[in-house]
Amino acid sequence: MIMCRIKDGGRGFSLDEIEHAAINNPSYDPIRHSLFREKQGLRPGGYGVLIAKHLVDELVYAKRAMKFSWSNTFIRTRCRTTA
Repeated sequence: MIMCRIKDGGRGFSLDEIEHAAINNPSYDPIRHSLFREKQGLRPGGYGVLIAKHLVDELVYAKRAMKFSWSNTFIRTRCRTTA
């Protein structure tokens, strides 16, 4: 298992507050956040939380400070080839 904790000086957030992120797009509109970002004058992007959520087993964000932790379990498997 790998566990990582990251903290920076930024303001914390709730996932419900970040309309500019792809994580909050409805399934029927996968690029809705792009239009919101454009209207707000933000650079293209907003996929970080969505990508992270799909790559790790657990992703936890703090509301008071910009910090998060994640963990992932890697299972080693053996591959066999057949002739």
